[in-house]
Amino acid sequence: MYAKDNDGKFIFDCVGVEKGDGHTFTYIYKKATVVSPERAEELLILEAEDNDSYYKLIMPGLKSMQRYDKNGRPYKWKPKTAVPYEVFPENHKQKHQQKKILKKKR
Repeated sequence: MYAKDNDGKFIFDCVGVEKGDGHTFTYIYKKATVVSPERAEELLILEAEDNDSYYKLIMPGLKSMQRYDKNGRPYKWKPKTAVPYEVFPENHKQKHQQKKILKKKR
């Protein structure tokens, strides 16, 4: 199976499909925060580009972090390209700020 976006920036080439074993996992959040789609996009980009800063932001007490691969060997984080869940126009933040200003004036 082969798929790509209209701009050719993201290309996916599926080499196999396997049936799962039926197990699921649950990640329990002790404290969840609701954010706007714009803020979610900013966090997604920060996580991909500067992973250490992202984790220090969401876990303020974190002093340092070491990463290990599946074989237990340490590895250095390499920046990645974020893929936002939604596509926002270039000026979406300006429009959002204008709406806030209009609401305050009323």
